[in-house]
Amino acid sequence: MTVQEAERTRIAREIHDVFGQVLTSLKYDIAWLAGRGTGTTEIHEKLGKMDEIIDSTIKTVRKISSDLRPGALDDLGLTAAIEWQVKDFQDRTGIRCDFVNRIGDAALEKEDASVTLFRALQEALTNVMRHAGASSVKVVLEEVEENRVLEIWDDGIGITEDQIHSRQSLGLKGIRERVAQVGGLVQIQSWQPTGTLVRVQVPSN
Repeated sequence: MTVQEAERTRIAREIHDVFGQVLTSLKYDIAWLAGRGTGTTEIHEKLGKMDEIIDSTIKTVRKISSDLRPGALDDLGLTAAIEWQVKDFQDRTGIRCDFVNRIGDAALEKEDASVTLFRALQEALTNVMRHAGASSVKVVLEEVEENRVLEIWDDGIGITEDQIHSRQSLGLKGIRERVAQVGGLVQIQSWQPTGTLVRVQVPSN
């Protein structure tokens, strides 16, 4: 998993740097052509559409790069990365998502623990989007007895014991495997009166 994260980081940077530079160069070329003031109206319309396509592609490249390895996680730390992920999830899905930060800007000493919590959050939010039928999500980050704890609550349809332990639940299996690698614990349960709780605990140091 450490090797995977390192490779994700490398690929994310390559995508951002190489494709970003090429697309930006194309934008300048189109702007140069459009500024020449020559050609038919049809040509200028075509240039305008090409510029729009490039803008859309740049956004897609940035999204892919961020999904592979969010810059906020490396540059600003875990809490900032969680804030970014929560906002992105809410913007993309329309599902209300609130983040309660009870540790401030305190950093984890181990990078792999931060990555583990962040990837667990991503997977849990993906499950909410695909399966929960939820209208709201609450994400809580706190410190409990020298452990960093991340809780993801949703108000959806809940989860059964069979689903929790199913071999087909690859996302949940992935969370457990990641957390076990850093000596942490995972709790997944249906919550009353409705919804699901995913609780991930990793050592703070």
